[in-house]
Amino acid sequence: MASGMRSKLSLLLFATLSAFVSAEVTVYTSSTDSAALAQYTVASTDQTFLNAPAPPADFNPAFFVQLYDGGMTGMSNPVSGGLLGFSIELSVAAMLMGEKPAVIRPEFLNYCALLEARGGSVTIRVGGNTQDKATLNMNGNPNGHTIQKYKGNDASKTETPEVHFTPDLLLTMAEISKLVNANWFFGIPFVNNNVDGNAALVLQNAQGILGKNLLGLQMANEPD
Repeated sequence: MASGMRSKLSLLLFATLSAFVSAEVTVYTSSTDSAALAQYTVASTDQTFLNAPAPPADFNPAFFVQLYDGGMTGMSNPVSGGLLGFSIELSVAAMLMGEKPAVIRPEFLNYCALLEARGGSVTIRVGGNTQDKATLNMNGNPNGHTIQKYKGNDASKTETPEVHFTPDLLLTMAEISKLVNANWFFGIPFVNNNVDGNAALVLQNAQGILGKNLLGLQMANEPD
């Protein structure tokens, strides 16, 4: 009787452990069948290729330019290879460049290095719509990030947020200029500039931190 009871208990225990082990084991299989194509749900990852239309029948892609030894007449003054640059919206500047001076995004540095290799330098403007209501917090943001954005509870997705940024943004920009020949335009906020002195604070820190790499200051984004 005792032996039969032990056998039943052993079978029950084995069945319980088997069920537990089966639930925890992942079985990997391989197949030679073609897998279904991934479904792209956002435009930035859409793999659709658009075929360019044929050019007009009378279009002639060849044109002649006569160059003369000793210089050309009617030309403009020489311009720097870094004359044309790109702009970064203030609200996403830390996300693109890096949160801190010691944590710069390598993709951003590589992009700047490519432009520098071709033009000798790279010109970058940081500002935009979000600069006008921006505030420089010298003691940091409550969330610990370089940039913190505030929007009302009923704000639409397209409403410009109020941006609070820290000196780490300017320090990151200065650190980038040590690694590549990057020069900057920076936007000055114009909201309540005569009340809290925030615009003057931004100006002083931008000049002091960026130094010779600061090309200019943008006084308001859309003053009209």
